[in-house]
Amino acid sequence: MSDEVMEDKDVMVVQETLFEIVELVEQPKGKKHAIIALPDAGLVGTIAGMHLVQALNMELVGYIDAAIMPPVAVIHNRKARPPIQLYANDDFLLIVSEIPLPAEAMRPVSTAFLQYLHEVEPKSITALGGTPLPPALRSQIEVPEVYAVATTESVYDRIMDKKIKFLDEGIVAGAYAIILLEAQRQRIPIAYIMAQAFLNFPDPGAAAETVKALSTLTEIPISTKALVEGAEEVRVRVRDLMNQTATTMQTSSKEQEFQIPAFYS
Repeated sequence: MSDEVMEDKDVMVVQETLFEIVELVEQPKGKKHAIIALPDAGLVGTIAGMHLVQALNMELVGYIDAAIMPPVAVIHNRKARPPIQLYANDDFLLIVSEIPLPAEAMRPVSTAFLQYLHEVEPKSITALGGTPLPPALRSQIEVPEVYAVATTESVYDRIMDKKIKFLDEGIVAGAYAIILLEAQRQRIPIAYIMAQAFLNFPDPGAAAETVKALSTLTEIPISTKALVEGAEEVRVRVRDLMNQTATTMQTSSKEQEFQIPAFYS
């Protein structure tokens, strides 16, 4: 991670009354693959995002300052940072949150992500998350299955080409549901990659499988060795965040993902 002092050099205001996206380093258009990594089931997205920052030597390039978010700062390398951060290297631009999005913030912040990415014009957009399994069932699975949801036909074709399984029937809840619906409405091409995961227990194994799928989709090698070997350390490190996220998921209907929709298309 970069140790540079955060200075508000270039500020992109997406919605003046709610939040602003601050770019410390301006991102070139059309050059990078974008990733959205948010806390949800098993903290799959956040754990995957943390791993990508370390494994790919990504540097802090910006953050989201949102009045609608709780007044929280995270401390890294003795420096305070907002909890929703932007990291990048030559290949990727990552949006990652280190705290759960409160229910009232999910829609405006998710919309901000999409609006910012529309401005950046990335090569592709991939969201990483978990789809919960009952603990007894997840405990019996050594390698979690990975499923995908596509918001446009072009993304559907790309996922088909890479032979990643689709989620044919199911429910997505929380911030990712808002992102998928809004992206579909605006025809923003997003691949949502989710791995089978514990609901309320950190799941580095599931996170590793989403990273592998990301690597497959982007055709850029990404090692998951450190994540798999350091799984227990990761679980301890994110234990408090998992507790906070579990509370938030109760208000965002995340447990509905255990269910099958009543109607088939």
